[in-house]
Amino acid sequence: MKKRQRLALLLGMLIAVSALTFAVMKREEHKEIIKNTPATVLEMKEIDSVSWDYDGSSYAFRKEDGGWVYEADEAFPVDEEKMADLLSQFASMGAAFTIEEVEDYGQYGLTNPICTITLTQGEQTAEIQLGDYSQMDSQRYASLGDGNVYLLSHDPLEEFDTDLSGLIRQDAALPETVTVENISVSGGDSYSRDEDGGSLNDDDVYFRDADGAALDTDRVDSYIRKLQILELTDYVTYNATEQDLKDCYLDTPAKTVTVTYTTDEEDAGTQTFTLHLGKEPDKSEDEPGQAYARVGDRPILYRIGSDTYDKLIACDYNDLRHQRVFYADFAQADSLTVTLDGTTTEFTYGVPEDSEDKEAVWMLNGTEVDLSEVRVALESMTADEFTAAAPTGRQELTLTVHLDREGTDSVTITLYRLDGTQCLAQVDGQSLCYFPRTQAVALIEALNEILLG
Repeated sequence: MKKRQRLALLLGMLIAVSALTFAVMKREEHKEIIKNTPATVLEMKEIDSVSWDYDGSSYAFRKEDGGWVYEADEAFPVDEEKMADLLSQFASMGAAFTIEEVEDYGQYGLTNPICTITLTQGEQTAEIQLGDYSQMDSQRYASLGDGNVYLLSHDPLEEFDTDLSGLIRQDAALPETVTVENISVSGGDSYSRDEDGGSLNDDDVYFRDADGAALDTDRVDSYIRKLQILELTDYVTYNATEQDLKDCYLDTPAKTVTVTYTTDEEDAGTQTFTLHLGKEPDKSEDEPGQAYARVGDRPILYRIGSDTYDKLIACDYNDLRHQRVFYADFAQADSLTVTLDGTTTEFTYGVPEDSEDKEAVWMLNGTEVDLSEVRVALESMTADEFTAAAPTGRQELTLTVHLDREGTDSVTITLYRLDGTQCLAQVDGQSLCYFPRTQAVALIEALNEILLG
């Protein structure tokens, strides 16, 4: 009996092992065949509605009169392009392989799907349940309710892992390729483009409307660029009320900037971009208040960073004007008249009488001199604070740069010492700014290096 029992036991084990081996072989054979036969498992090109549940949130949208509507709030501004991108994957949804006649959905994470997407197209309805992500295949398991499990060629969560902020029709920043014709700032400043406006610097094309004063084109272009790269993504509300405007300090904005521009588009005409900026009071020196923005009269209010806010409100005349005391092109100078310590000296630019190479140089009393350090020091004088205050300190230097150009033919700069740290600069008899005394000293020393030998 014992021998028969052992034989029966061994026979049973053999049968079990054989069955398991056969099952494994069939399964591997089946998987290999399916892996090599990718297929389209869903085609819906004209979707009428879409809803999904993901990460504790539910969203539903329907198509109405050619546009998309958010079921929970029809006032929500749906971005049509973003919705089209979201749904385009279902026009031809492919599977890398199919697992047929599935009995245990749990092994694929489909007992409790991570996301369920429901689509309708006419009379057709499709429910897509998303399960685990296969790290080995870098693809996601899904069920369409037909008894199979699919390893999708594209993971729908790449698009559906979003919220309303990812589907809102955000306001556009100032377009990239434009010609700005005018910038108007609340408070009265207005700057117009005029390539023939006349300035000490021939590169200047923007001028203050009030008195024609030139702006630094590089600074204006830099400000325009800030408007072009502005990212409006963190919205507070998409349907602002009067109370919302007040809460965001946009009922009476701290600054409103209106840009008038043209594009290369035919018959586009002149267009405008308006940005309102508001900010709550700073909580402390280290904790700035929250800043906000609004485009034109659009109902969407946005949060922006305090650094961004500070850059955008820096658009007054003193922010955009030339910061250098002397901003003309020194290469256009043909003589300098310098009064220092009561003595007036003139430097001239030309060809020395005994020169053989006929190249122009700077000269003092007919002798060639090097004014490179003078030029560097002159062009380095930069305003700390603009002012119209009358001078009170001792006059230290008067320098007149005579220019060989059309229009303004000379600039006279007078420097006054205020104290050990600051000087006052006057240009053509008008007070301009306070600037560091170290910069004045550098200019004076460069001149004395030549004058005193």
